[in-house]
Amino acid sequence: MTQLITDFGRTNSLISSSRLHAQAEEQNSIAANNRYFWWWTSTFYNALQSKALLKVAEQTVVSRQLFADQVNALTHAKLKSEIDLSFANVNLAQAKLLLLDAQNNQRSVIAALNAVPDSRGCRIMISWKTPARLRCRHRIWSR
Repeated sequence: MTQLITDFGRTNSLISSSRLHAQAEEQNSIAANNRYFWWWTSTFYNALQSKALLKVAEQTVVSRQLFADQVNALTHAKLKSEIDLSFANVNLAQAKLLLLDAQNNQRSVIAALNAVPDSRGCRIMISWKTPARLRCRHRIWSR
């Protein structure tokens, strides 16, 4: 690199500008990796939430089915009215709709987990028991 007498600091300014530009690119890379990891972590926890919600919906259907069967038996024995049976059946139908909604939500979350392209050379390690871990450029983020 040559420097002229009439340079007036231009070369030093170019060098420091290049250094600052390289630092900014490094910060952009770190920010992009952090955004990618945040997206995976939030999607992973959404998957855990949808799994728990599905389990609750299944248990709700079972309990409301049992209650509807009991009310049906009591209605046939003339111990409960037909309106009680109707209410029990409505509650059962509502629980089945909630179960379908929970199943749809779980399928959506799994599709979201599988939809992200691996464009940064990153590898996602997902387990139902531990938080997501993202490996990018020989670093491992785990939260």
